[in-house]
Amino acid sequence: MTATHPEQVALGLRDENGALRIGLVSAFPPGKNSLNEFGWHVVNALAEKDDVAEVILFADETDSGAPTPITGVTPVVCWSFNKVTNLAVALIGRAVFFLSWSAVTALFPAVEQRDEAGEASGGLLLGGLAVVGSLCTFMVIMATVVGDKVFTSALGDAYAGVGHLLVTYAIATSLFTLANLIVSHHPLTGRVLEAGILLAGGVLQTALLLMWNSTPEVVVQDQLIAMGILLAAVSATTVLVKHEPQSQPTQHVERVES
Repeated sequence: MTATHPEQVALGLRDENGALRIGLVSAFPPGKNSLNEFGWHVVNALAEKDDVAEVILFADETDSGAPTPITGVTPVVCWSFNKVTNLAVALIGRAVFFLSWSAVTALFPAVEQRDEAGEASGGLLLGGLAVVGSLCTFMVIMATVVGDKVFTSALGDAYAGVGHLLVTYAIATSLFTLANLIVSHHPLTGRVLEAGILLAGGVLQTALLLMWNSTPEVVVQDQLIAMGILLAAVSATTVLVKHEPQSQPTQHVERVES
């Protein structure tokens, strides 16, 4: 097999012959945790493939002993089942979105009521953006301050110094959250333009990830670029394309003469 991905060979993703080195996180025998047998079958099947040079198994710590040995598999025991720190990396990024969604759900009924009454709802949108922006800013600051500590606590000292990836990811998620708030606001007033832009943003993000994915830094930068363009686009249409609130039907009052 000829190596056709020199940059991946340099990163250790392939061996010198071009065969893949695959990492897999799973519970594993002889441990008894959930999906341990499923993990064994997946790892065994991958190890038998000709185009796979090595499977690196990130296995769970158990009282049952070391992972069952398989030829072509390098076990790395590095996590504990249901341990809180396993969630730390995901929580910081997800919290940016889910904490902000509370503001979105509070905004929905107020916007609909104003639009039905023929009143503008732009002020509500600006208020929602201010609240969500504050939450996002707080989470980005937290990622900046404790990012490295989270990685080293959850994954070990080998991951010290990569907290900047978490910061970039938090910023990209924040941009998406703000864009999503704007997009979610408009269908309530009868507009669908921004929903189409949101779909195009997803396509752009996917295209960037498919074309440029050589390092983790590049992957998170792809997301940052796509979400930045998305937020700029929906913000521009919100400002430039005006929307008139729904007009209320005229009530006709008949005058009755006595």
